[in-house]
Amino acid sequence: MAKGKYEYWLSDERLILFGGWAREGLTDEQIAEKMNISRSTLYEWKKKYSDISDALKKGKEVVDFAVENALLRRALGFKYKEVIKERIDSLSQKKRHKLGVELTEQQ
Repeated sequence: MAKGKYEYWLSDERLILFGGWAREGLTDEQIAEKMNISRSTLYEWKKKYSDISDALKKGKEVVDFAVENALLRRALGFKYKEVIKERIDSLSQKKRHKLGVELTEQQ
């Protein structure tokens, strides 16, 4: 590892990038790959530099919260009614559609 390489990643722009990668659901291994460092180096940097660790934690919290909500809804039997609306341009197009699809006339 080049001396001082971590300093490049401690800038505000790079820390925001970490959060974005974490929000996208990337694993630490994938983030390390994007940084062109080994996973073990990323772990060491997370231990040494709280800015890096905090940026990743904050980004992952967003994704974790969304997953928790989805799991809770599913566990509680969350149901919804899906309504599909399509705009039609001609009478022949209207005839081709089957029942169960709500159609609206073009205005």
